[in-house]
Amino acid sequence: MEKHNKALIFIFMILVLFDNLLVDFLGVPSAVRYINDIILLLILFSCMKAIRPTLQRTGTMSIVIAMFFYSLMLIPGLVINGGSLLLILWAVRNTYRFFAFYIVCICILDREDIIRILEMFCWFQHLNLALCLFEYFILGKTRDYLGGMFGISKGCNAYLNVYLCIILSYVIYKYLKEKASTGYMLYILLSTMLIAGLAELKILFIEIVVIMAIAMLMNRKEKRIRTLLIFGIASIVVGLIALLVVAPEHFKVLMDPKKLVAYASSEDGGYYLSRFHAFSNINQLFFRGDWLLNLFGMGFGNCEYSSFSFLQSSFYKEYGQYNYRWFMHQVLFLESGYAGLLSYIGILAAVLFNAGKRRREDQEGAIIHGIVIVMCVIAVISIWYNSSMRMECAYMIWPVLAGSAVANKNVKRMGLKGADRYRRE
Repeated sequence: MEKHNKALIFIFMILVLFDNLLVDFLGVPSAVRYINDIILLLILFSCMKAIRPTLQRTGTMSIVIAMFFYSLMLIPGLVINGGSLLLILWAVRNTYRFFAFYIVCICILDREDIIRILEMFCWFQHLNLALCLFEYFILGKTRDYLGGMFGISKGCNAYLNVYLCIILSYVIYKYLKEKASTGYMLYILLSTMLIAGLAELKILFIEIVVIMAIAMLMNRKEKRIRTLLIFGIASIVVGLIALLVVAPEHFKVLMDPKKLVAYASSEDGGYYLSRFHAFSNINQLFFRGDWLLNLFGMGFGNCEYSSFSFLQSSFYKEYGQYNYRWFMHQVLFLESGYAGLLSYIGILAAVLFNAGKRRREDQEGAIIHGIVIVMCVIAVISIWYNSSMRMECAYMIWPVLAGSAVANKNVKRMGLKGADRYRRE
């Protein structure tokens, strides 16, 4: 059964990587995306008995408690404002599917499986780069419509950004741990930043700095750090040149801190609720100073949205033009207030803390633990940048976040002597 579940998880990941491509290029119905819901339910039910002992054995109960606390913070908003059972169920699906996937990954996968997933992501970068160049030079796609293997529909570059952050984190850590060559590291850096420029992923120019900074703080190999810095800066320059060609106005924004802050605070071009001032905007427009609404929001599911009209909340039907669905922090704040938003971030903080603790205890798994720490930070950034943590692309993040618990499971299974032998090997 375990082998079958592992196979299902890898099939699941392949679908996440390519379902947009199937829809955009081959005309496969968009309903293909719901296949993963079925796969996830099958895996979840098959390993139900193993969940609690596995979480206890891996020391992950603190994270589950954080998820439970987040769930508790959703109740007051529903009690105060009421809600539709159908919309609540839809909200449960949209939010808890990722928690469920995180848990089943811990139960089913081994350390080697996490590495296989990361290596698979890196291998597909060859295809992704080729498709990005094809979409740009042949199809004339750019900006929000350039997604490489994630298709050419508007917003596909959100998937692309998540994917590039993961492979950047992994390869940079591998390089600093002397498990990746300089040439391979340079290829990943150059290809990702070139794509970032063509797809107008301004955030990736900030994320790569964050990734490199955290990785270098946790690795003290001075020679490799110097090489990484040189090639990292060179790659960023290449990406900036591509951005200048594709979107000179956005290049100017990125190069000027004042313009960058103004851009993030903008309420134009569809951003009727700005990234930086969303809370005050929402409070003024919808909460009207009500402290209960600020604390607990309008209720879980009461601002939900969908391409299916029967799964659209009355709030979305009336105020959807504010495009709050583009940003996860706005959805979280609207539905669950500060309590829900902070407790959701608390889940990521618990994952980060757990990874930091495991990193000190498990040197063999240092690469995995380090990537988990980086991706927790990237996930928090994503909450403010877009809605990728609510989209299918979040399925790429959560198995990586499960990596620390999975690695710890291996150490527990092998015992201390076995772990020492594993390290020597």
